[in-house]
Amino acid sequence: MAKTYRKEDFDKLMAKVDRTDHRVKEYLEDAGYEKWSRVYATVNIGRMRTSNIAECINGCLIEARQLTILEFFEEVRILFGSLHYKNREVVSYTKDTLGRKFEELFIINADKSSKLEVVPSSEFIFSVYEVGRRYIVCLERKFDALAKIYKISMVPMPDKADWSAPKNVIAETLYPPRYIRLSGRPRK
Repeated sequence: MAKTYRKEDFDKLMAKVDRTDHRVKEYLEDAGYEKWSRVYATVNIGRMRTSNIAECINGCLIEARQLTILEFFEEVRILFGSLHYKNREVVSYTKDTLGRKFEELFIINADKSSKLEVVPSSEFIFSVYEVGRRYIVCLERKFDALAKIYKISMVPMPDKADWSAPKNVIAETLYPPRYIRLSGRPRK
């Protein structure tokens, strides 16, 4: 659904999800189709979709794949918690320094930017002139938005012995998805 170009295709897939489990459809609606679906996106997100982060996370969880599902999810939570903490730490000093990655980008683009004229209006607001065009750049808004991403902490889970699951969750029986063996040698 995320990659469909036509609303008709999207609606067919969403109807299939609804038939499987209406709660998933409700969750996706509440999240907002425009945030994750190409067809409903308010901006062109086609060039921004990559699997790089998924490949990175996948590489970190190779050993965890052998665990039970609950133990696997705990490893995932620990991974995301530590990544979240590190990113929040980086953001905490972002107003003074942009970090190594962005400093390297600035160095690479220094030659290109030498043709631009930058006129400061305040500490964070600049006018940038390029061949008859003017752009307004507000760095403060970008820093604030970056800080808001990591503002909320990821709370650790209590020990498994202290868990209390709702009765409707305990009563529900989960079955594995139907497995269709693909042709060729199976991947691990």
